[in-house]
Amino acid sequence: MSEKTSQRNIPVTHEDGEDCFVPKSLRHKNKNSRFAKPRDKKKAIKAATMNKLNNPSFMIIIKPHNKTYVYVPADFARNYLPNSSELITLEARNGEQRVVTSNGYPSSCSERLDKGWGRFLRENYLEEGDVCIFELINSKIIVLKVWMYRVADYASR
Repeated sequence: MSEKTSQRNIPVTHEDGEDCFVPKSLRHKNKNSRFAKPRDKKKAIKAATMNKLNNPSFMIIIKPHNKTYVYVPADFARNYLPNSSELITLEARNGEQRVVTSNGYPSSCSERLDKGWGRFLRENYLEEGDVCIFELINSKIIVLKVWMYRVADYASR
């Protein structure tokens, strides 16, 4: 299996019938990450997937390149983000919101959040290895609630 193939997202349906897109490859290659134990990452991922959401959602694992942008799974973007470039509001658990720019790449059917994402990442102290679930809570003006699961919170003691 090629590296590109292993990076694809797989659709998962929650018990309530809602769609969630989960990365197929959850390997973490940075040995200097603040979490070194794969079981800690698995605990964070398990906690994230246990969250029963009422709306369409997708999950990402923060990686080194996510300091300035994050890709939205193509299936989610195609189904729920109708415009290739638009403003999207990200809402943290505490209710604080940050507007980010979404840029579509029609040739690859991909979408990414970039301008404003880095600030959201820093303001919420997200670090490499943390798990985020993006839940679509308003499809008219595109608001994504971001559920954050910090691997450090699930570290073995």
